[in-house]
Amino acid sequence: MKIYDYNVVFEPVPEGGYNIVVPAVPEIVTFGKTLSEAKTMAREAIACYPESLDNLTDQDAEAAWKTEIDLRIKDIDKEEIRPIPWSEARMQIQR
Repeated sequence: MKIYDYNVVFEPVPEGGYNIVVPAVPEIVTFGKTLSEAKTMAREAIACYPESLDNLTDQDAEAAWKTEIDLRIKDIDKEEIRPIPWSEARMQIQR
């Protein structure tokens, strides 16, 4: 497992509490009512960040596949390519 160190900025706000920013990861912004809560929130936000990247990657891949499928369907509709049976496709792959 890789371990990363991040600088975390705890900015007191006039209304009370702390805004939390991780300069190396601009997507991480959170808030805590007390310094103790702010530290906990920072740890949780940093821990969740890699998971959000996984979701983003999944969404990007899904969008890319949808675009590709839409383009291929348009090509089929314009008869620029022809669909082939799976058995023929399998033979072409094995060549």
